[in-house]
Amino acid sequence: MIVILASFEKEDHAKQMAHLLVDQKMAACVSVIPVNAVYVWDDKKVDARECEAFIKTTEEQFLKIESLIRETLGYETPQLIKLSVSGANESYLKWVEEQVQ
Repeated sequence: MIVILASFEKEDHAKQMAHLLVDQKMAACVSVIPVNAVYVWDDKKVDARECEAFIKTTEEQFLKIESLIRETLGYETPQLIKLSVSGANESYLKWVEEQVQ
């Protein structure tokens, strides 16, 4: 199992992506959380409202999800971070595997 962190400019975009990924069985679950992001872009400090998506899926789905998000997001440099899960509840890991095709 892996978790992909992806930032979206608008909550409705993150939710649309979440529904698409679950409907297409590319992800077992996607948590969408509004956040404040502070960063420097083009030599200017930015303090922006964004939505962070926590995409729970399998390693085999990463490249497909990465490609889909890159095509969909309007960001020049999208945040796509893949985290390997080193430990989790066995029944949850099994559920994720069963949900993702």
